[in-house]
Amino acid sequence: MKLLDSVINRLQIKTQWSKRRPLCFVIAQFLFVFSGQARSLDVVSVRPDYYSIEVQSTRSADKPRIVSTWAHATFAGERYRALMPTEMVRGPMTKLDFHWSPGSALAGGSEKVELEWRWLDSMQWQTRLLGEGFRDPASGHLILSPTNLNWGEERSGKVQMRFMIRDGLGKTAQDGGPNSTLNLQVVRRDALAALRFSEEWRTLQQGELLAGESFEIDYSLARIAQQMSADISEDSPWCLYAKVQFDDGPVQNYPLLAAHREYPEKVIGIVPTVQIPTNARRMTLWFFAFHDSNSYFDSNFGQNYQFIIKQR
Repeated sequence: MKLLDSVINRLQIKTQWSKRRPLCFVIAQFLFVFSGQARSLDVVSVRPDYYSIEVQSTRSADKPRIVSTWAHATFAGERYRALMPTEMVRGPMTKLDFHWSPGSALAGGSEKVELEWRWLDSMQWQTRLLGEGFRDPASGHLILSPTNLNWGEERSGKVQMRFMIRDGLGKTAQDGGPNSTLNLQVVRRDALAALRFSEEWRTLQQGELLAGESFEIDYSLARIAQQMSADISEDSPWCLYAKVQFDDGPVQNYPLLAAHREYPEKVIGIVPTVQIPTNARRMTLWFFAFHDSNSYFDSNFGQNYQFIIKQR
């Protein structure tokens, strides 16, 4: 009990009741050890193998939009994924899946769809075929297929994307109009720095946090798990996020758990990669978990974790 008391004194906990479940794609159930004592999760943390993005076409003059971004990981031969902040992917490869908007007239009137993309600092566009000629017999929509984009091991930066659609008359136009290019931030595969939050309540920094570069968050799940109910065998939703804010900008939620593709009650820890804005000077970081209508915070006694971002 001394260990548990020590941990509780170090962790600020807030609890609130909510009639609505959180909008998480995870999680149903965790495995725990040491029944009746302080808990630690029987879950490992892994780095994502690759990212995928889902893009939806437009029905008007608006540009296409990124619907979701997923980080995919493989552990013990099984596949897991976590929903990441949009418009950022981690190299060296990304799977892009382009979908028609519900009710889009383009879906039935198109003969060919191509993705064109380029690095922001390059004038050369590269092309990927997404669909041509084949239609869904039930809906009449042109069938679209995913494509893989290879960024390279060391490459990072902004990528521009546009979707070119050819109709039955042979006329080609950009989906959403000529000013509807999407921007995507590609983060290099190996982050230059890492922040590690250990079960022993230590914060370890590896490398420098540099503006315009990236870092990893390696968080010990036991920091949160030790504070939860001893009886959690019931199915109930889980969320666990790192909340990241640069200067006074918006707060981004980075998941620290990934769910099994077929059995969502099975989870693994995931190590997210965070891109630092080029003009950032400081970063604020804290952790949030939600389980069975209870909220839990790891927030450095309510002060949050503060870091200085160095300029190159």
